Amino acid sequence: MHCVLVRHGLNRLAWLDRPTGEPIRRHQRARPGGLVHVDIKKLGNIPAGGGWRAVGRTAGDRNRQATTTERKSCTPVIGYSCIHSADGGVLA
Repeated sequence: MHCVLVRHGLNRLAWLDRPTGEPIRRHQRARPGGLVHVDIKKLGNIPAGGGWRAVGRTAGDRNRQATTTERKSCTPVIGYSCIHSADGGVLA
């Protein structure tokens, strides 16, 4: 079995995507900036006046109530913000 995997270039687990068993194709470019890599991070919004970790549970709840008028089952919905960061370096 090993000789069959070697013949097809599939003998290293590091070269395979484990769930699918497909070979991993890496995107490389000769010069920096050839590819752009974008990351997206979802972060919870902090209420005006500070959240409960900064000002305490009582004051934090007051700040959360005062920051938004949007409600879901009588609970204020502060929401989320998404941070997008782009890197133009060479991916290996």
